[in-house]
Amino acid sequence: MDAMFFSTRRDTLQRECVIFAIGIKESGNYETLGFYVNPVENHTPYRKVLIDLHERGFEEHLPFIADGSLGIEEIKQIYPRADFQLCTIHVSGNFKSKVRIRDRNEIDTELKQIFLSQTREEAMKRFREFSNRLSEMYPRSLYNMEKNICSLLKYYEYPEQICRAIYSTNLIERMNKEIRKRIKITDSLPSEESAMKIIYLISAKINGKWSLRTLRGFLLRTISGKCSRRGMSPSSRDLLLLFQDSLTQNS
Repeated sequence: MDAMFFSTRRDTLQRECVIFAIGIKESGNYETLGFYVNPVENHTPYRKVLIDLHERGFEEHLPFIADGSLGIEEIKQIYPRADFQLCTIHVSGNFKSKVRIRDRNEIDTELKQIFLSQTREEAMKRFREFSNRLSEMYPRSLYNMEKNICSLLKYYEYPEQICRAIYSTNLIERMNKEIRKRIKITDSLPSEESAMKIIYLISAKINGKWSLRTLRGFLLRTISGKCSRRGMSPSSRDLLLLFQDSLTQNS
């Protein structure tokens, strides 16, 4: 889940946010589950998105992936068995925005090394070295990252083959980039209704493209829309072991 901003004309020109929810199926196919226009981006509209998804039948899942606007507390209220993966790209970007310009390239390289480590143990070792080196220069930023380190490294609890698909919200960022490109010719949209219409049409077209694609690492075969254990990739078998009762209930 993630949001993008655009301008609308109400009584005055205002920036609105639209929250997108994208789902990845156990087969590796993915699609837009919904989008929600709100005046602000904070915990309240994200909670409303979760409630809407639940009421529409989205009852079980693997991890939620989002930036800091959505917290594990809101998720647990509606999905008590949920995992939460904090977007590593957002956190890295926020950290770099609060450091001196001359330090940014080196910090960017170190953060990438942390989040691309082969194991959680290696990532923690690199993070401790990173923290020790910068603790006197950027104590507050390091404190904020350290208190969220479990959510930042949650993807290591999942099969290695799919870690790159779930450690950030890049999937939504790519869609947001395409939407921004298509509405760039308009300085502002005349109303929320017109914004919803334009975003719906673009999202439907993107969904059509996505229906033909599969994220690398999943490859769980389906027969007549049901999960099949035959021909599973190792990551698919691991996913079934993690959430056996929810993913195999239709087997």
